[in-house]
Amino acid sequence: MSAASFDRLLSFVRPGLLRDEIQSERRTGTDSITPENMLQMTISWLAGGSFHTTRCLAGVSPSGFYDVITAVMDALCECEELRIHSPTESTSRIEELASGFTKISKDGIMTGCVGCLDGWLCQIRAPSSREVPDVAAFFSGHYQMYGLNVQAICDSLCRFTGYCFDSPGKVGDSIAFKKWTLSDEIMELPPGYYCVGDNAYPLSDSLLVPYNKVELKKKQDSDFNFYLSQLRIRIEMAFGLLQSDQNVHEAPQLLH
Repeated sequence: MSAASFDRLLSFVRPGLLRDEIQSERRTGTDSITPENMLQMTISWLAGGSFHTTRCLAGVSPSGFYDVITAVMDALCECEELRIHSPTESTSRIEELASGFTKISKDGIMTGCVGCLDGWLCQIRAPSSREVPDVAAFFSGHYQMYGLNVQAICDSLCRFTGYCFDSPGKVGDSIAFKKWTLSDEIMELPPGYYCVGDNAYPLSDSLLVPYNKVELKKKQDSDFNFYLSQLRIRIEMAFGLLQSDQNVHEAPQLLH
C-alpha cells in the first residue's frame, strides 16, 4: 500500500479510532495507541504478518493487539465512505453499472449487464460441535477443506458491489445464491438488464449463464459464450485481487 493510500484510508477511519483512543486513556490513565499505529498493525496482520512480531514492534500486549484489530475492523465496516453500494439500489446505479460493462464488451455487444456473480470458498478452521450443529456441513468435498461459501457480485472494474456468506462450505453456489436477499432483487431487474454467472446459477431473463458443452450446437452459441466470458471473468479477477492483496486468506484465521 502506498503512503498516499494509507493516509486516505486513515482519514476515513480516524474519527472512529479517536473515540476509542479517548476512552482508552480515561480507562487506563496511560497514553493510548495512535490511530496511525492501530491501522498499521491491522494492515500488517491482514497481509500475513506475524502476530507476535507485529505486536512486539508496536509494544502492545496480546489482549491489546486483539483489541486494536477489533477496533480497526469495526471502524472499517462502519465507514460510510467504504460502504458497498448495491447494484440494484437505484435506477441511476443500474444504468451506471451497465454502461461500465458495455465499455469492456467487444464492440459494445453486451449491453444491460449490471454485475458478475460467482462463489468463493473462504477457508476457516474446522469448527467444533459446540460452535455449530453440523460440523460436516462446513467441509467442502471439492476443495477438501473447511470453509464458508461466499457469494459475491462485482462491477466492470472488479469492485465488489455485494456479498453474502450465509452458507457453509458444503453448499453449492445455486443454493447459496437463493439464500442471498440480492437474488430476489436481481430477478426483479428492469427488462433489458441482467447479471451474469457460470453454469452453477439458474438461467433466467435477469441472470445469464453460458451454454454448456452439450448445448453448444451452433456458432451463435459459441459466440454468445465468448462475449459472456468477457464480462464474467471480472468476478474471477476480483477474487484473485482479494486473495493476492491480503495473504490472510491463504490460511484460516482465529480472532479471539
